[in-house]
Amino acid sequence: MRIIYLAFFSFCFLATGLSQHNPVLSKVTATWCPNCGAWGWDYMEAMKDEFASGPALALGVHHSGDLENPTSSWWANNLNSSGQPVFFLNNERLSVGPSTWQNAVASHKTMADELATGDKADFTLPVLYMEDDVIKATVDIVTIPAVPNQLNLGMYVYENNVVNNQSQQGANAMHPNVLRASMSDEFKGQHIINHGTYDFEYTVDPSWNKEELGVLIVIWEENAGNQEFVYSRFINGISGLSSTDEILNSSDFTFIDTGSTLFISTENKDTYQLSFTDIQGRLVSSSLFQNEASISKNTLTTGMYVATIRSGNKVLSQQVFVK
Repeated sequence: MRIIYLAFFSFCFLATGLSQHNPVLSKVTATWCPNCGAWGWDYMEAMKDEFASGPALALGVHHSGDLENPTSSWWANNLNSSGQPVFFLNNERLSVGPSTWQNAVASHKTMADELATGDKADFTLPVLYMEDDVIKATVDIVTIPAVPNQLNLGMYVYENNVVNNQSQQGANAMHPNVLRASMSDEFKGQHIINHGTYDFEYTVDPSWNKEELGVLIVIWEENAGNQEFVYSRFINGISGLSSTDEILNSSDFTFIDTGSTLFISTENKDTYQLSFTDIQGRLVSSSLFQNEASISKNTLTTGMYVATIRSGNKVLSQQVFVK
């Protein structure tokens, strides 16, 4: 029987025990750039497919063109980027180009897998929801690494599937995970002085597609004026999180992986709605169940998924990493 590692989150979102984090693949790009829409586009799409079930986020960082904004410009400058397209995995610039990108995909996925492991930090999100175009979040820092420099906590909004012009792709290209804004007055976020809670609030642009918004949480270490990744997590589909949800008791549900099937069982007699999505927010299955639900793994790849259980206005979501 395989082991399932669970990261519980509810009341819109609550995450604990996050020893695995999400590295960030940043594509520094521009909508007018031909190479960004040619080999750079193909490489980004390939890496996005590799990350479909984890562990990393492929982030579009526009430092010029139609989708440029102050946060994306800061992000590119913080990476000491010049030109486009340029790719970074966390702060490391990747060696990839028009004749090498295809052979680089597998090795860069392996690099992301290695970065995702290890105890780097631990925090919970007792509050994360969006109402009336306002995202509200509270991050409760439980464990932070011992590093010699100042740590900062940033939270960022990104939008997936942004329809916009892209050279070589046309006027209606679908741009993945476009970095939109920082939720703090300072791009690097808030200083982490000690363990405790840190609040964020941001009013989203009305032109953004609310159904495609996600948030990226980053703990940075400040080094010689630059911010370096220490720990990061991302959450898709925040428009579906509401402050009116109540918490289902996680101890009422058991998750078991038999190798070919994932079982979810409860001794409660209520009827529950189960939705199972991948880490990109795409629906894998949806069903009603009493006592027990099963999900066949025949068509699933190894990685992170989200099981959401609802009964009325009560909700429980579990990040499920099957290993």
